[in-house]
Amino acid sequence: MVCNQAREILKRLLEKIDEIIMESRDKDKFDNKDIKKRTLDTLFGEVTIKRRYYKDSNDDFRFLLDEYLNIPANKRQSPALKEIALDLVTELPYRKYLRDFNQSFFNF
Repeated sequence: MVCNQAREILKRLLEKIDEIIMESRDKDKFDNKDIKKRTLDTLFGEVTIKRRYYKDSNDDFRFLLDEYLNIPANKRQSPALKEIALDLVTELPYRKYLRDFNQSFFNF
C-alpha cells in the first residue's frame, strides 16, 4: 500500500517537473512535439510517467525531463531519481510529506 502511494507521488512529482520544464524552456530553441511514456525503476517499484518530447533548433529530438534527471536513453534510473526517491522515505514522515506535497503541487 505504501509503495503504491509512493509510486503515485513520484509519478506526479516527475510529471509536474516535466510541466515546469515545458513552461520555462526556451520556446525558440525547443519545440514541444509529443508526449511519450517511459517506465523507470525506483525504490518503490516501476513507475510509468508521461513526459514531453522536443525538437531542438538543431533538429535533434530530446526529452528534457530525462536530461534534467540525467537518465540515459538505455537506462531506467538516474542518480537524481534515486535521490528524489530517498528523500521521499528518509527526510519527512510519510504522512507529512504526502500532506505537504499535495498542498504544494495539487492544492488538495
